[in-house]
Amino acid sequence: MKNRFNSGSKEKKTSSASSAARNPESPGDLLADPSKSNEGLPQARKKKKEKKADFSSSLFGADEKDLSLFGEAKDFEEEHSPLLEELGAASSEAPLPPGSTEKETSETSKMEADADASPIEVSFYAGRAKSALQDALAADANLPWRRGRLVLLGQGRAGKSSTVRSLVGKPFDDAQASTIGVETASCEIQRGDAVGWLMKGATSETESLVKQLLADAKDAARKYGPEAAAPAGPSSSSSPVAEVGAAEDHSSHAARTPAPQDNLLNKLPVEEVAQKLDQELPMIMFRKSVGQPVTFSTWDFGGQSVFHNLHHLFLSRCSVYLVVFKMPHLLRSDESCDRAIAMLRYWLNSLAMHARGAPVLLVGTHKDDVPQSGDHRKISKILWDKLENRLVEQVHPFTQEEDEGLWYFPIDNTRSGRGEDPVVQELQHAIESAAHEDTANYLEKPIPIRWRGVLDVLLAKHESIITMEELRSIAKAEALPGWQLLPMLEVFHELGVLFHFQSPLELREIVILQPQWLVSGICQVIFDWTLHEQEHHKQIKIEMKSAYDAWRYKGVVSKRLLDRLWEHGYEQPAHKSFLLRFMEQVALTCEVGPDTFLVPSLLPQGDSAGSKSGVPHRHFWLDFAPSFLPDNLFKRLICYAVQKCSSQAEPVLHESFALLTFEGHDFGIEAHLDHDLIKVDIFSAAEAGLLAAAWLILHSVINLVEHLRLDFMKDLKYDVWLSGIDKSTRAKKAEVEQARARGLAKFRPRGTTRLLRTEEFDPFFSADMTQPPTVLVDSQWRQLKSAWPFLARHEHQFGPSERTALYKYLRDPAQWGISWSALESIEQDAKKQFGSDYISKSMWHVVQQVVKPSCAEHGVVTGVVTRVNAQPRLPVQDFITHCWREPFHEFMDSLRHAYDVRVVKPHLFICAFSLFQGVPEDIQEALGQSISQAPFVKALAAAERYVVVRNRMEDLYTRAWCLVEYIYAKKFGFYKDKVLVTGPNEFSESTTTCTQIRASDEEDRLKIFKFIMDEGGPAVIDPQIHEFRAFDARFGGLRSHPV
Repeated sequence: MKNRFNSGSKEKKTSSASSAARNPESPGDLLADPSKSNEGLPQARKKKKEKKADFSSSLFGADEKDLSLFGEAKDFEEEHSPLLEELGAASSEAPLPPGSTEKETSETSKMEADADASPIEVSFYAGRAKSALQDALAADANLPWRRGRLVLLGQGRAGKSSTVRSLVGKPFDDAQASTIGVETASCEIQRGDAVGWLMKGATSETESLVKQLLADAKDAARKYGPEAAAPAGPSSSSSPVAEVGAAEDHSSHAARTPAPQDNLLNKLPVEEVAQKLDQELPMIMFRKSVGQPVTFSTWDFGGQSVFHNLHHLFLSRCSVYLVVFKMPHLLRSDESCDRAIAMLRYWLNSLAMHARGAPVLLVGTHKDDVPQSGDHRKISKILWDKLENRLVEQVHPFTQEEDEGLWYFPIDNTRSGRGEDPVVQELQHAIESAAHEDTANYLEKPIPIRWRGVLDVLLAKHESIITMEELRSIAKAEALPGWQLLPMLEVFHELGVLFHFQSPLELREIVILQPQWLVSGICQVIFDWTLHEQEHHKQIKIEMKSAYDAWRYKGVVSKRLLDRLWEHGYEQPAHKSFLLRFMEQVALTCEVGPDTFLVPSLLPQGDSAGSKSGVPHRHFWLDFAPSFLPDNLFKRLICYAVQKCSSQAEPVLHESFALLTFEGHDFGIEAHLDHDLIKVDIFSAAEAGLLAAAWLILHSVINLVEHLRLDFMKDLKYDVWLSGIDKSTRAKKAEVEQARARGLAKFRPRGTTRLLRTEEFDPFFSADMTQPPTVLVDSQWRQLKSAWPFLARHEHQFGPSERTALYKYLRDPAQWGISWSALESIEQDAKKQFGSDYISKSMWHVVQQVVKPSCAEHGVVTGVVTRVNAQPRLPVQDFITHCWREPFHEFMDSLRHAYDVRVVKPHLFICAFSLFQGVPEDIQEALGQSISQAPFVKALAAAERYVVVRNRMEDLYTRAWCLVEYIYAKKFGFYKDKVLVTGPNEFSESTTTCTQIRASDEEDRLKIFKFIMDEGGPAVIDPQIHEFRAFDARFGGLRSHPV
């Protein structure tokens, strides 16, 4: 066990109690609170605490607890000498109080110092709060975020809520209620010479900003002298908005006018924060600087399986995860142990899928029932034997200096508030170290101060949600540029501060300021009846008996019942509409009748054997062993499938089984979570019916699962197995397809010695495969229309098969290639359109007079017009970067020279032909507000080569979007080995800078300017451009060369 553990943990970031003793400046160097027991702490830490006690007993007569923040006296004097000299000078020049002698004043001052921190020191810093914030806002500066999320997962009643109480020092509550859905709270971790986990209410952004600014000023004074303590002006961390003026030499506009600046500042609770910090500033001033305070929001997830369908909505890479389990369960019967291991495996798999790379710690509770260290080692060995791969890949172990480590932290929550379990302190250290050492580095993510100020204004409204219209008004009033609004929401959504969903349109127009509001609304409908039924539910049972019974026993809710459930806290019709639309969007519910909705999470348990209609003629299986089968996937699959059921037949629905009908063909679908399988039974009364049914149901179910995978679980992997005539005969669908493609009458599946006849599987392949099943559900088409407005204008032109094809095409920019024949067809259309003027027309003219009319006529992207009814998706092979001012004939000539030796031309991504060219809103929707998520970035990431098409009219590297494409090409490793250069070399001697970029849309230019500055600005980007120009210059004329 020891060798296994050591080999598995060498590559992990571990939390070691000894590391604090060896490296007092390390992030994990946080001494235990002196009031807590030393039991179980390593000897080195005990000695350090004793040294601290010796020092504290001699300094000003103060006690150990008060001075645990100071560090050594010598260090303190050296660190704060500039400040102390300034304060000393101020106090020596002050006149004596009337009627006082020098001796009396001295004694009075000493008494005040003994009683509390010096009021002179407090006022000295608190008085700077407003000016520091004002200067930082004027500079459009960024500050590190220093907020994280601590998420607790695990089986119901495992002790997650009690673990939160232990971490923040609250007494154990034996009557702690079971968590409904998700509960959130906040705690601050003061990093210094003592661990201080303090549970607190919502902290204003102003308070966090002021603390950071004052602490940064103190650090500057310590390093560079008192004159450096003033907030700095624009620097490398400044927002690019402040630098645009300087870059374009508009010095008169470089400094912002004070009116909008003061407007935001006056709305922030600066004075209130300053008063609050009066008691906290001595800690900010005098603590030894090993790091800034960090605030964690705690997310306590309800463990009952009924909540699994919504948990992944709130899992984020920017979090630390505690997976909690009861230790006694692993030492009881095999059945109890297997259930506990299955739950741990479920959560570790879920985190690997939805938050890959995030640090995970296992926590074993109920140590009061399992106190022996031998049992703790036994549990650790069980975890290793059952979960070896997951532990090595994901889990941060509990290491101990003089003992064998464990794969989990065994804690006793019952001791909280009365002599805490020392392992809880080790867990605190581990959490903090994991967050600070996380490679995602989200704690230090620079966030514009103005964004955080606007966030404070929003939260001060004390509203759960606001509309985008209201937010735009607030942003305008606080001088936040409109182009920054959606990027700001995207960042805060990613960090879990608020929720804003980019699609569909109904959700995009709402911003959720209090995530708990959304969770609570959902959990009014979805909860565990055995634990969470409340008094008002019983009242509903009396008043609405039939609706209550349908809800509880069939998982069906009426609109009238939903209105009743949401009558408190969700009174406005818009709020209720939003909640319902959200639940439909994420497949928590679906409409099955007029104002009637199915909630798959609430479906009753049932025996599938008693529900099946006859003997199945064929089976197929979806095997999720390559990843795992989440139970919420099956529930969502039911949600999607029910929408496609034939209206004549009422489906039979249970928790893990359903009997459905697609286009007159009956089939049963059943989840086997313990084996990571979904089994589908196909029923048909005649052989002729079987031929049509098997193919239809197979492809329909696979398409639905693929939609779910793209919507919610992109990393999900599975294999499809088909049954032969003999029910015991099975083969992978991919192997059967390969045998059929090669014309083999028989084939041997890999890993077997048995030959199978290919014709046994004909029912799954013999139907007319030119017409795919129409399985696009209504909610998916609504979602697509919301993301792509042009579809709503042209949807009358699309039949079911065209909608399915467009859904697949538009969701994956990696498939937005255009064929060479389609490109030549556009060229012929341009020649026909312009006639003798063709030679003088640019790419822009072709787009305006050829491409846009084609888009308007057909309602689809130009490059797809001839392929919508066949195969619209072509994988991008070469990504073309070019300018729109270039002559179109020159563009085509350059491409021909690039591929003159290629018999088979590659599929190209050309933005003019791969994006829908309609009204300006269409373009903006296609490009999106987030550059990193823009379609062209995804297409470039999937490409095989990066092709630079130069021209005689304009320098590529002065165009904003071309420069972004180059930056990403560099990031993705195209330069130099996968670059093609073609076209006239007119600008190889240019010496432009990246701050001189141009774009046809001013908001695009500002957005891209910010992106460039975030990537390092001129200091980083300009040398790269010059390097590429030198490389570019090697290729003259129109001749192109692969490097």
